[in-house]
Amino acid sequence: MLANSIQRLRVAFVLAPLASASTWIVDDDGGIGVHFTSITAAVAAAGPGDVILVRAGSYTGFTLTYGASIVGDPGALITSAVTLSGLPAAPRATLAGLELRTLRIESCSTAVTIEDVLVAPLDTQLGTAPAMINVDQCTDVRLRAVDARIVGTSTNGRPALRATQSRVEIVGCTLDGVDGKTCDWYYAGWAQPGGEGVVVRTSADVHVARSSLSGGYGGDAQAVECQSNHAGDGKPGLRIDAGGSALVSGIATDSIAGGAQGLSNSCYYDGHPASGIVVDPAATLRISGATVTAAQYVYPSCGGPVPPIVGTITQAVPDDPTLSFIGAQLPGQTLTFTVTGAPGDTAALLVGRKLTVVDVVNVVEDQLLLPLRTFDLGTLPASGTASFSIPVPASWVAGQLLVAQGRTTSPLGAISLTHSLPITIR
Repeated sequence: MLANSIQRLRVAFVLAPLASASTWIVDDDGGIGVHFTSITAAVAAAGPGDVILVRAGSYTGFTLTYGASIVGDPGALITSAVTLSGLPAAPRATLAGLELRTLRIESCSTAVTIEDVLVAPLDTQLGTAPAMINVDQCTDVRLRAVDARIVGTSTNGRPALRATQSRVEIVGCTLDGVDGKTCDWYYAGWAQPGGEGVVVRTSADVHVARSSLSGGYGGDAQAVECQSNHAGDGKPGLRIDAGGSALVSGIATDSIAGGAQGLSNSCYYDGHPASGIVVDPAATLRISGATVTAAQYVYPSCGGPVPPIVGTITQAVPDDPTLSFIGAQLPGQTLTFTVTGAPGDTAALLVGRKLTVVDVVNVVEDQLLLPLRTFDLGTLPASGTASFSIPVPASWVAGQLLVAQGRTTSPLGAISLTHSLPITIR
């Protein structure tokens, strides 16, 4: 009983109330207590560190150039492009609980978290955008529970996410590359290739954990109106270009899958199915846990087996640990965190309120928070899992951040860190 009481006191200390920021309420219907009917107006009036609460409704896109938290109720839809650009070193920026069409994050020096967000462009809204989510020249971008997929018929295949010269963490996400356009009586052009789930470009460092990535299918070319008989190629779930690096961890139910080829009227003109992962010879990948699959030829006589992974990788042995949680992100509710790792290792949960990226010598993953408390979870049993619950005080308000990271230590003293879990209270 005494030990449990001490633990509760330690949690309460960690989650003691913070100084409150200004909070602005946006509702397109207006009404009592509403400050603005558009997010654009709220962004213009608010300042660094403020919280903008968006009620259910339909809103036009906006550009955010300072660190603030924009938190949506269920049904908060942004109907055009959202851009986070030129954010200075502090404070952090957060988008949470929104439905977006396209998202661009560029030239940001502060930490950016995108949480519980659906990115779902209509097929006419991608235009020349390089990806549904584009991250360029950012120091620390973290996506948690982000779902990216096209709405409606496919357009020219685009990646779900493209990262360039940035550090990006992808946790608990489902990112589906866009299928290539099929030529038919309506679109009498060239069949198009699909888009990757995630593209890691030069000087990008992308960490994928407990997520599913899939490449888009190639478009078919079976109509007489097609300008060419050639169908489109499928694309991989993850592509790492020269100079890029990636770390992938997960469990067997997490998948990285290649897209199927488009079909023509002849094997000779069919597209090519994709491997789940393609790694350039001048890129690096460390992987564990997740299931990687390649698409295969629809007709085996048209082509042989496609390998799940193309390129050189480092296979983690044992699997790198991961961290997950369940619970409502609301004041007065309880969040339960679970560390998954090698049985026999000791586990701990690090909890804090501030994001950071600190390289740790001889540890694969970075330290991703400034820990206020570290909770000992003991030795991992045969299941390889250990859990710890944290109550969110009723005094907390929307926009406040809790961040967690797991740590395991082998019997020989080798330390491993999990990805982070940034959680913004609603």
